[in-house]
Amino acid sequence: MVGDIAEAVGAVAVVVSLLFLARQTGKLRQQTEITNLIGRYQALNAASERYDHAISLIITHPELRPYLLEGKPLPPDDPNRDRALLVADIMAGAIDHANRVAKRFPDPAHDLGWQRIAVVAARRPVFRELLAAMPYSFPDFMGAVAAAEPGSNP
Repeated sequence: MVGDIAEAVGAVAVVVSLLFLARQTGKLRQQTEITNLIGRYQALNAASERYDHAISLIITHPELRPYLLEGKPLPPDDPNRDRALLVADIMAGAIDHANRVAKRFPDPAHDLGWQRIAVVAARRPVFRELLAAMPYSFPDFMGAVAAAEPGSNP
């Protein structure tokens, strides 16, 4: 009789322990999701800051705007050529980084923004030239373009 009571108490204790463990596991899952989200936002913020830095260079040198933001061709003898390619490199690095983060930590509700920026940028001659000269420097930029426009080669 005492043995049966002890077994019943033991079984109840096991069930309570399992319920407590399930609750703790759920809380741990939530904490992990929050931590991953914070990391994602910090990484995307870093990409935004890099992109904003390039925009500030365009503000400082407004003669670069037509090449970087409006798609004006960049002739080989253009006096703005080197500066435009360097700013495009900074922007491409930011776009590449943001698309890498989006691929590594997917968030379907928000991922397409940087992919769209990649597609638009890849249509501009200065970025096409940069990507053609350094195709392995921006794999996630190029991957985002390829995913959005299958068969394209920026």
